[in-house]
Amino acid sequence: MRCWPCWFDNTFSVGAMSPSREKLDIFEHDVFGYVYWASWQPGNRWQGWICLNCHRSLPTSVTAISRSAGKIDLFVVDDHNCVETAAWDSAAGWRGWQTVGDLAVPFSGRPNVTAVSRSADKLDIFAVGEDGHVYTAAWQPGFTGWRGWRPIPGVRAQPAVPIAAVSRVTDFLDIFVVDINGTVQMASWQPGFTAWSSWHPLFGVQAGPHTKVTAVKWDNNFVNLFFPDVNGNIQTTLVFPAFAGWNRIGEANPAAVVTGVSRRPGRLDVFVAEGGLVWHNGWESVYPSTGWQPIRNFVTTNGNTVTAVSRSLDVIDLYAVGIDYNVWTAAWEPDFGDNWNVFPLPLPIQGYP
Repeated sequence: MRCWPCWFDNTFSVGAMSPSREKLDIFEHDVFGYVYWASWQPGNRWQGWICLNCHRSLPTSVTAISRSAGKIDLFVVDDHNCVETAAWDSAAGWRGWQTVGDLAVPFSGRPNVTAVSRSADKLDIFAVGEDGHVYTAAWQPGFTGWRGWRPIPGVRAQPAVPIAAVSRVTDFLDIFVVDINGTVQMASWQPGFTAWSSWHPLFGVQAGPHTKVTAVKWDNNFVNLFFPDVNGNIQTTLVFPAFAGWNRIGEANPAAVVTGVSRRPGRLDVFVAEGGLVWHNGWESVYPSTGWQPIRNFVTTNGNTVTAVSRSLDVIDLYAVGIDYNVWTAAWEPDFGDNWNVFPLPLPIQGYP
């Protein structure tokens, strides 16, 4: 066995999720494409990093999701441009990796696969194929395997452009993507539909063709979108219950990714990496914006994606790869006031077969 120093690419996002209250699991690949896992729960220090079945994929971001309490599903793109998945639960441990269908997904540093759980133990995943069409596949208990990939026709996007997906109400799905003309497009599915709805353009702003749109559910049936337009204006809109038109809320590099999370009903917090710092803004339904403020000592590269997760009411955890190639985390809860607890999750020396 030959040992190599393990480090992560500092332009890619960290996969993070909370599989049950007050627990955290994070995932990242190193520069060789090996996928790593670290975890935390109250009373314990961070555990990891662990090479996850020594699986090697393309060096791209890992998509992580919890479809029900105590369960984790991961998605990556392998070196044949196919989607692969692995799953964990307390009874069986880790299973996989397994290939999901035969869709060819182009390489991209950002997450190539978007995953959403519309109700307990149901999974829907989305990706843009090499032909620029949006595809979806689904899994739920009782299926003998994944169903799909099926195209959602009517829109063409740049290959590998990220898709945003959200379930605003149980068993409802809404997806958003920027088409090749820079227009944000939306399609929906709900019980009783025999197919996805037609794509609906959300006119009013111009996005770059590779722009990632972020969708955040912040209350039952309430969803906001965020992204920087071609002029570097951070745009947002309430899209459900009804499209409310676009509003400028700040500035960022047009290639930046705006991340959002809701830590309690009626509350929105958004983050963006700009100028080497991570910036935060927040809203509540009855209060105005808090304004953009930097999170001190949380330093990353421009164009990096900040991952945000809320593991319990009014608690936020952030992750990003720093300029030192370590994964850094920042945590906030009400007792912290205006301060964030920021620290690195150092990487060990890891062995490769």
